[in-house]
Amino acid sequence: MRRMVFILPILFLVTMGAVGQELEKAPKQYSFELGYRYMLSNELVNGGGTHGAGFLLDYAWQLSGYTPERNAVYLSVPIGYAIIPDGSGGSGQRMLHYGWTVRHMIGKEKKMHPFMGYALLLNQVSSDDRDGQLFGHQTRFAFGVNLNSGGFTTPYIAMEYSMARHPQFDAESSWLHFVELKTGLRFQRAR
Repeated sequence: MRRMVFILPILFLVTMGAVGQELEKAPKQYSFELGYRYMLSNELVNGGGTHGAGFLLDYAWQLSGYTPERNAVYLSVPIGYAIIPDGSGGSGQRMLHYGWTVRHMIGKEKKMHPFMGYALLLNQVSSDDRDGQLFGHQTRFAFGVNLNSGGFTTPYIAMEYSMARHPQFDAESSWLHFVELKTGLRFQRAR
């Protein structure tokens, strides 16, 4: 009982201190992008296609950059889908990818605001010539520019390089290397 007499006032003071602080929500961004994919190398599907297209949806939280002295950094959760049609004698493929992205804004916010990003993604690849899907992981590096319009929406363009590894049973892992040119829109939610 004596222990409870000491714990309750401390718990009350801590709770009142937390309630008394001004809590601030992190700004959020929603993004939608469309892109063109060029396969640099494809060890997964022999004779597979080299050109494709895809789209991506993204939900991001601003982690830093709340003051003018600091650049904004965003952590996002993307989900995307890409289609690579048949190549010369090969089969088409489809890729679903999702994971985590960190995006760093570079320099002060101007009309054109550059950014660079890094992503770790999981992906599932399906091919026309086999049943089922193959699970792998993907590392992506991005560089782009936000075209600030000063409004609720911000258009952007980005160039990305990705490498994806897919383990194989009884064989060496397969690698995919590709570059993508993307354009999209970001929707900013105020704090």
